[in-house]
Amino acid sequence: MSKTRLLFIIPLVIALVALSLVGACAKPEPTAAKVLKFGAPGPLSGLAAGWGIPEDRGLRMLADEVNAEGGLKVGGETYTIEIISADTKFSIEGAAAASHKLAYEDGVKYAIGGIDKHETLSLQAVFEPAGVIHFHDGWGAGIVNTGAPHSFRIPSTPHETTPAVYAWIMKAYPNVKRVGLVGAESEGGHEFVEQIASHMPTLGLEVAGTVYYAFDAVEFYPIITKLLKGNPDIIDWSGTPPQIALFAKQCREKGYQGLFLNQNPVAVKDLVEIGGAELMEGFLSLPAAMVTSEAKAFQEAYIAKHGKWESNVLDIAISFQIIIDAMKKADSVEVDKVLAVLHTGGPFDTIIGPARIGGEQLHGIANQAFIPLGIIQIQDGVGVTVHVITADEQVEVLEKWAGQ
Repeated sequence: MSKTRLLFIIPLVIALVALSLVGACAKPEPTAAKVLKFGAPGPLSGLAAGWGIPEDRGLRMLADEVNAEGGLKVGGETYTIEIISADTKFSIEGAAAASHKLAYEDGVKYAIGGIDKHETLSLQAVFEPAGVIHFHDGWGAGIVNTGAPHSFRIPSTPHETTPAVYAWIMKAYPNVKRVGLVGAESEGGHEFVEQIASHMPTLGLEVAGTVYYAFDAVEFYPIITKLLKGNPDIIDWSGTPPQIALFAKQCREKGYQGLFLNQNPVAVKDLVEIGGAELMEGFLSLPAAMVTSEAKAFQEAYIAKHGKWESNVLDIAISFQIIIDAMKKADSVEVDKVLAVLHTGGPFDTIIGPARIGGEQLHGIANQAFIPLGIIQIQDGVGVTVHVITADEQVEVLEKWAGQ
């Protein structure tokens, strides 16, 4: 081989070796994040929008937090969360259309949303055969059932918590003997009242009367007059802040001096602004217990973004964190694997503290989610946490109660 040819080949070989070394040392391109879709069916318009809109906002903020931290990392993959909202219009037809779109057009395998019985059952009818894990806030008998293993209710309803709640009330207010019950004029509302009433004999309390209100009602004098004839010591009902405040105010105007209990989250600021601090004094409600630093930070962020803290921001939005924690424990986003972890009962991490899943003693299947609940009382126009019922306590009381 000629000297001239060698002089040409040697530099070429060196260059090729150098290029191969650079390629071997170079970092591989990061894998693009996959998208994990969550359906968010709920009443974003109509009579129940006051429930649906805050839940949708809370869900989106919790999802944004996961994305801001780099996404969900499980099974060697990274996922960006996408929330797809669908307005159920608080109707059977609207819920059916929303769930069909989410399951079969958008391809979601996880869904969070839906309130009251008629809406929730309509969602279940589509999501269950589609194999979609679905968390909802539907109250009423038969919603949590063995035929819907993918469907979970959050938070616990008065059917599960009334014994623990009233055990505290009777201790704090020993003069409470007679309970007036108020429910929404709907199938779920009637069953809500019936479930609470079923616990009263065992608690040693009397039902002073039951009445029902329309979702769009603003004047309650007729049903208040009927209810007060039973001389209740406490009035127990659920509703949105404007209605609650107006109802309580009109009760005071009719001479009622007893306690109010709302077994739903309410915004104290709304109650005080509408009903007045003096008339709302002593009002009791059961929102998620916002006592952790994470919960307080989230609340501040929500207020900064939306102007005020709304009644049920975390009512079902917190179920997003339960699902995410179950995915981490399963190290997978596959429905069957995540479902198996959910059925272990937890605990699951949330910003308000450990959540649990149980309720088999009452419903035949462990598909009832429990989150820490704070008993909030309005004192001098401000909401004060006077007691916290942990998720573990709720499960323990239910187990004890179901055996009686």
